[in-house]
Amino acid sequence: MKKVFEYTNYRLYLKDQYDELKQTSSSFSYRYFSRKCGFKSPNFLKLIIDGQRNLSSESIGTFANFFKLGKRETDYFRKLVFFNQAKNTSEKESLAKEILNSSLF
Repeated sequence: MKKVFEYTNYRLYLKDQYDELKQTSSSFSYRYFSRKCGFKSPNFLKLIIDGQRNLSSESIGTFANFFKLGKRETDYFRKLVFFNQAKNTSEKESLAKEILNSSLF
């Protein structure tokens, strides 16, 4: 599996994670993911990947736990989510600097 630090778009990271899990386990599906994570929508992950829904602050932790991200990886993933979902340029710039700094060490 690719490391989250290789990504600047969390949706692409999630898509790659899904694709890899699907290849290694025929029972893995969007429905399986939702059931394991407690989401009501059976295609919640697909909606996130397709950009039809955004991740909430609370959901970030759930995703990080499912994909077994460590503390540093979770922090980076959280910053990616906030960066990709930022509404204005100054917020994006600030988060881009944080992402760059956190991926350097």
